[in-house]
Amino acid sequence: IKLRQQQPVALIADEARLLLGRVLQRRTFEFDLLAEHAAFCHALAFALSESLAFNNTNADSVQRAKNWERKADHLLMEARRRAERQPRWQPMVKLLDDMDDIADALEEAAFIHSMTLTQPLAGLPPEVNAVLGELADTTLAAIQDQIKAIEIARHMSEHTEPADSEAFLQALWRMLRAERICDDLLRSARARIVHSLHATPALFSLATELAATIEKATDSLLCAGYALRKLVFNKSGMTA
Repeated sequence: IKLRQQQPVALIADEARLLLGRVLQRRTFEFDLLAEHAAFCHALAFALSESLAFNNTNADSVQRAKNWERKADHLLMEARRRAERQPRWQPMVKLLDDMDDIADALEEAAFIHSMTLTQPLAGLPPEVNAVLGELADTTLAAIQDQIKAIEIARHMSEHTEPADSEAFLQALWRMLRAERICDDLLRSARARIVHSLHATPALFSLATELAATIEKATDSLLCAGYALRKLVFNKSGMTA
């Protein structure tokens, strides 16, 4: 049935292995760290989407983004400290390291966007903002799927319903697919930037860097998605 519904073959294989695997060992505090870090990434992505949608920002919002990024970084440092004493934390450190790259990219994107609104610049034209907004919105949606996947994984046990296993995999695959979508959106953004900003070098440079930085966040989401998949499969006694 799934093949007729055009589900990815790899997704079907993953689902079968999840359903046949052993119990996912619960490590509540580990998943607390993951969920908290993902929440900071979500806050960064949401704020960036809002700034692009309304083409405004201010020093307070830039500082707020920096604070979120620092708090996310502290969670990674906490995981590293634990990994020094408990080797089982090593996979969690790898995952949080990938997730921290997402936070870094989004915080940098917030700063770059603020520069486009700094005098004597007057902001990006609507057509450029629109395609950059699509990039940011797609990234935000992928982070929302990451949060869903983390929360489902947290509660997996021998009593996990097949629907929950499939929901985990679907969220994961949407998250991974977002990276491909953003690759295409980056090309569209570059074309729009060339067309609209070829006569304004400063905005051209900033807009190009902004687009690449947002797309970089989805590259890191791709790595984080595979790391989460591996973590869940290893904890349930399966090969990722």
